[in-house]
Amino acid sequence: MYLRSYGKINLVLEVLSKREDNYHNISSIFSLVNIYDDVYINLKRNSKWELVLDVNNLELMKSNILFRLINNLNRYKELKGFLLEVKLIKRIPIGGGLGGGSANAATILFYLFIKNIINLKIAKELALKLGADVFPIFILYLFKFLYKKNILVLNLGRQDIVVPLVHNYINPYYILFIFPNISISTKRAFELLSKDQKKLNLIGPKTKDFLIYFREKKILDYNFFYNEFERVVLLEYCNIDLVKNIVEEILRDIGIKEYRFLLSGSGSTLLFFIPKKYKKNEVINDFNKRYMKLSQKELFNLKKGFIFGEVF
Repeated sequence: MYLRSYGKINLVLEVLSKREDNYHNISSIFSLVNIYDDVYINLKRNSKWELVLDVNNLELMKSNILFRLINNLNRYKELKGFLLEVKLIKRIPIGGGLGGGSANAATILFYLFIKNIINLKIAKELALKLGADVFPIFILYLFKFLYKKNILVLNLGRQDIVVPLVHNYINPYYILFIFPNISISTKRAFELLSKDQKKLNLIGPKTKDFLIYFREKKILDYNFFYNEFERVVLLEYCNIDLVKNIVEEILRDIGIKEYRFLLSGSGSTLLFFIPKKYKKNEVINDFNKRYMKLSQKELFNLKKGFIFGEVF
């Protein structure tokens, strides 16, 4: 079976407090984006759960999240064993804050769920063991592809509280994804926020503002987008701020006067939401031309390139 493993972005991301288990309570709005990895799956009955993985990135053969998924599946003695053959063609940049690895795990869980091999309870348990982003991405897949609903999700706590926001909403933007040649430590990004263990409200104020507007208008408005990591990451990683300034200069030069910048997760992907009143093909063409005129010094931090996509 062939499946697309779609990445995610946070339209709102607030870090509310640090937990006693050293994780953090967050308040976030998740969405899928139309940037994806290709996943080919073949399943055969076996005495236990085993994985044969073929991936177009040798780095991911060493410590892939799917191996941890298989180890955890073997702990469920009530489940039948299977040999899982997976061919993974990576397109989502590694470490870019788009949840590529989590999306791959969520895709396999979704496949096992629709094949009635695991139930929702086991899918959630496995997802929470694998990483904070896995369960909300799994829920996005569930509603988007099984129930055929346009969906965002409200994501709370240690990302174990996931509330689907099902609306036929309007998305008036496309997104310019910029992939800097810069690595950001998620652990360091959380340290920079310096959150204490004081108990706060379950939902952050920026999240609440987004929800009130979204439920009333049923349209995305980038004035309500927010990422708390931006204020610390742009200060700590000056090259990220440099890339942001270079891209903003290009956008101004090609006549894009309205846009909204957003950092994806803790980084390092930069998102520029551009209103659809600007014709996409013209923007892509003009941006490409201007991009090719950048100096070698400017291109150094941009050599991983860019993609135009959108929320879906």
